[in-house]
Amino acid sequence: MSDRNTPPSQIGGCGCGASKARAFLKEESGAATVDFVAVVGPLVIIFLLVLDLSISYVLGQSLTKAAHMGARIAAVSDPAVADLPAVNEVAPGGEIGLPCSDKSAPCKVPSPSAWSCVGGAAGCDDAAFTRIVAEVQGWSGVVNRENVTVRYEYVELGRAGGPLSPAITVQIANVPSPIGFLSNVRAAFRLDGADLSVLPSARAVVIAEDLNAGPS
Repeated sequence: MSDRNTPPSQIGGCGCGASKARAFLKEESGAATVDFVAVVGPLVIIFLLVLDLSISYVLGQSLTKAAHMGARIAAVSDPAVADLPAVNEVAPGGEIGLPCSDKSAPCKVPSPSAWSCVGGAAGCDDAAFTRIVAEVQGWSGVVNRENVTVRYEYVELGRAGGPLSPAITVQIANVPSPIGFLSNVRAAFRLDGADLSVLPSARAVVIAEDLNAGPS
């Protein structure tokens, strides 16, 4: 029989463990920190994603503009390739002065019919290529020489015996991307998709005779 003076908390045991458990469950001193981390963490991730996408978009637009301006300069400069024919060769039986697009085919199709200067490598005219690259870099400072390709292609423009009027393509490719968060996220979660370590390629095409009066 229990002593009447024995405290209720000691009857049948201490009961301290249950009291501590209830106290722990009611404890809210760290709730604010947990809530802060739960809210701010996703916001920081979203901010970094938006920042990366914004930077990528701006740099992509600058590459497009740089390619366009590089093509304009290429159209009024000396060829960036050393072996580009200077004139449209007259085909056997062709008549000098007729448009190359005439049904009588007065112009001989050159072989090869396309010529490229890639990154200023062998076969390029260094001075002409440097001038084009300088214009490109003036619009996008992330571009190096090795990122630029200038291509000339015969497209049956001009006249037989007259100056060659090729289509000129300036392409910018393999420019390293300065953004890294998206790449790290994709690598962490092993996601498939485009290569985020380089910026998207940009290209522009003009016809040489379009700007033969000089850049505007």
